[in-house]
Amino acid sequence: MKRPVGPIQFRPDDKIVQQIARHALYGSTRRGACGVPFPAAAQHGVVVVPPGILPRCSRSGPVSGDVMQQVLAILNDLKAGQKTLEAGQARLEAGQTSLEDRQIRLETGQTSLRVDLMARMDRREDMNTKIRDDIAVNFGTADAVRRANDNTREELRALSEVVSLMHRQISRLQTEVEQMKGSA
Repeated sequence: MKRPVGPIQFRPDDKIVQQIARHALYGSTRRGACGVPFPAAAQHGVVVVPPGILPRCSRSGPVSGDVMQQVLAILNDLKAGQKTLEAGQARLEAGQTSLEDRQIRLETGQTSLRVDLMARMDRREDMNTKIRDDIAVNFGTADAVRRANDNTREELRALSEVVSLMHRQISRLQTEVEQMKGSA
């Protein structure tokens, strides 16, 4: 799965080349490593060893002249991957900015909603107070009507007694008038 080596785009003094060479010289974090198998290099089956430096372990073969070209090809792949990662990071930062804007709009909307809800609750409270006042007035009116009704009944009873007494008196007077007419 080796890729053909294209035009060399890296100089040996590039930081990436220096890092790969440093890893190749000193091995990985484990002791006794012979070279640095980078992910892109592993795709090509290449273990990075700088040219002219003998590997530190005996299982590596002789250093060939095209190792640097393979390293540079791998570095080109890494550089392209790095550009892709930078583009992805830019997209993530743009997305974060968008999310921050949306959060600000959401907070503004939440504040507006809270103000609207408080205003609506105040209006409802005012309406409830008015209804309570109306109910109190109606109860007061109903009590007055009931008292008036009770008073009317009392007055009617008293009037009925007066009428009854007057009726008796009229009947007695009428009887007396008839007796006087009959005796005269």
